[in-house]
Amino acid sequence: MGDSAVGHVTDFLNSQNTSAQVIGCVEDFSCGPLPGLEDMAAFAQARSGFWKTIIPEDEATKRHWRKFLSYKVAKLRGAQRIEIWVGQTVREQFFLLVCLGLLARHDFPKDRIFFRQFHQFRNIPALFMLRPEEFAPLPDAQAFPDWLTDALGALTSGTARDMDELVARGSGHAPLDQALALCLARRPDPETGLGSIEHRLILAATAEHRPAARTVGEAMAAQGDPRDDLGDLVLWHRLRQMPDWVEIIDKGAITGSWMRGFTAALTEDGQRVQQQLRSQSAT
Repeated sequence: MGDSAVGHVTDFLNSQNTSAQVIGCVEDFSCGPLPGLEDMAAFAQARSGFWKTIIPEDEATKRHWRKFLSYKVAKLRGAQRIEIWVGQTVREQFFLLVCLGLLARHDFPKDRIFFRQFHQFRNIPALFMLRPEEFAPLPDAQAFPDWLTDALGALTSGTARDMDELVARGSGHAPLDQALALCLARRPDPETGLGSIEHRLILAATAEHRPAARTVGEAMAAQGDPRDDLGDLVLWHRLRQMPDWVEIIDKGAITGSWMRGFTAALTEDGQRVQQQLRSQSAT
């Protein structure tokens, strides 16, 4: 399909509408462009490199990222209408906030900015398998929201209290409120050190050692709420921070930190917590 999802979308939309030009600006492409790779070590290195451009770790990368965003903003200056299309997952709701905040910060006219809130599907088949009649109607466009300033202020203050208060009073946008509540549930409990992410990993793990990739995969598939989506790298990173509950062994099959070279098994404490979680779920 190529290395640009947004490119294919804009090409299609432009082919359907000859009266206006659609400009693709930013897409939420969580894996990053993947060139042809011959082994898992090369794959891990490429993916890690992509994420380092998204999450700056040094001043040089930060300057590059600011330059990239400035270029994208300049690209939109001549647009008569800007639309942001998002679903209801935690990731997409924060993506919506960032995009709206970026446009507001650069003084874009608010009457040109809209977003469309799409229904969240539990399972989405490969795009090429969908028939035209299976696509839901395009949701109505919503105008630039009044709740943005309050939401961004709470989320960028750096204090958990402000975020808790935002969730308690509501932001004014139900999908964002639901995403924030799911995000707060991920925070580890101060007493147990466990949050919803750790619970998913413990429930997916077994008492016997098996490939860590399988534990991560089952934790990804076992999400109770389809909006609470988590990628494999997030789960793998968290799994490696749980030595009290999960023992991880490096089999030395693959160099580097890629999960396929490791096995994972519950410790005695992990097995005890797993039984507690299963009992709570049964009741």
